Amino acid sequence: MPSRLGYKKILEAGKDIEVMDSVGAATLTKKIVRSDSIETITKGVRQNRTIGVLPKNASLSGKALDAVKENGKLVLIPLSEATCAQGPDRAHALPRFRKLVRNVLIAKVPFALVSMAETREGMMSSLQMIEVAGFLGVDQRRAKEALAKLGEVL
Repeated sequence: MPSRLGYKKILEAGKDIEVMDSVGAATLTKKIVRSDSIETITKGVRQNRTIGVLPKNASLSGKALDAVKENGKLVLIPLSEATCAQGPDRAHALPRFRKLVRNVLIAKVPFALVSMAETREGMMSSLQMIEVAGFLGVDQRRAKEALAKLGEVL
């Protein structure tokens, strides 16, 4: 199925990479810190096994972006959270993600586009992800680079 969607490999959270809501003891696997707390993000990006930050509620402060950039980590932008939002969140999801993308681009922080789909139906092909990234303000060349970025880091 990965090749049908335009990918060489599809990574699974919990299997290929660990997503942590708090910073704990060092683990043997690569991990992503998922938080909106500046303290958690700052502690997380300083750890060697951390590859990036997955923002909660599609927002990161300027201090958090600086910490990510200074430590050579990535901001992961989960596109399925923008496209698969339900109810009242749907109306607010795209503007929040547009603001996140704008802030990441202005701060010149390395970023990766990821799906983070919770179901098979939420998975997008690489072309769909590039199109969604375009709605959020990422040009096509950067979107293609950002799709491959996580695989390069792992």
